[in-house]
Amino acid sequence: PAAEQETGDKRPAEEKTYEATNAPTTLTEKVQEAARNVVKIINDYASPLKVILRNLKVDAGESTKNAVTVSGGRDVTLELEGKNELKGGSQYKSDGYNNYRGGHGLHAQGNGTLTIQDEDKNGSLTAVGGNVQDLNLGGSDQYRTFYGGDGIRASNLTVSGAEIKAEGGNSNVETASNVSADGVDGIQVLSPNYENAGTAKFLDGAHITAKGGDAYTKN
Repeated sequence: PAAEQETGDKRPAEEKTYEATNAPTTLTEKVQEAARNVVKIINDYASPLKVILRNLKVDAGESTKNAVTVSGGRDVTLELEGKNELKGGSQYKSDGYNNYRGGHGLHAQGNGTLTIQDEDKNGSLTAVGGNVQDLNLGGSDQYRTFYGGDGIRASNLTVSGAEIKAEGGNSNVETASNVSADGVDGIQVLSPNYENAGTAKFLDGAHITAKGGDAYTKN
């Protein structure tokens, strides 16, 4: 099945989830409000799930959420139509490794392959990680690092014929000496457990601009 997300507005809201079993063929103007939410796409079936992003604008605002999350461990293809803009949340949360991160613009969780394509050459995607700032952090017995969100994060990424701009979020912290800020990537390809490099393929004239985020620490 394919799902179209279409909107001309940008504002943060709650999470809207689509699975292979309930993804609509089209989101018409009548149900367009759903695309104002941050979006979660789940595919836990063997068959790939194709989702059409058409003029989708999602801003996770002051939250820890990703603008769009892909999960379920199976393959998902995003077809681009029009101008699509994703912005991760500006609040941070722990990733379980004494690191704290802002929301990602687009995060494909698990080991499935995320394919971003533009078969008709009529679309683009801008994915930006959330900027993280905390000027009054308390001390801790453990060293902690704060990151902005990645523009795009995936274990296995294929880009085919698409125009993509990906920017990592900035990190700015002022705190005790055992806390620091660090830059993040426009595009991060890494296994879910952070132990192994992922795979990235760029095909059919894909045009990609990626920029990492800035970091500032004052102790």
